[in-house]
Amino acid sequence: MSEIDAIRNLVHFYCDAVCNDNRDALKELWAEDAIWNVGRGPVAGKTAIGKALDIAMDLFESVNQMTFNGTADLKEDSGVGRWYMCEFAKARSGKTL
Repeated sequence: MSEIDAIRNLVHFYCDAVCNDNRDALKELWAEDAIWNVGRGPVAGKTAIGKALDIAMDLFESVNQMTFNGTADLKEDSGVGRWYMCEFAKARSGKTL
């Protein structure tokens, strides 16, 4: 499997974990020195990302997340990527998003 195909698989595993509210699987996808940024400022480190994911996922009764196109720039031991996602969600408040 090529490196870019491995990254694409990682993105799909991420979406699957979100859709199934599988937080353990979701947290295992991150490296210790990872940085997650979904537009509200970066969250750095696996532990901090796990806490941020718990806070975010606690807001929702269900989430259906789909992935579209994306890119990744890979170096020897690091990489930066961006993917476009679409989400349909139902908040615990009952509001459909």
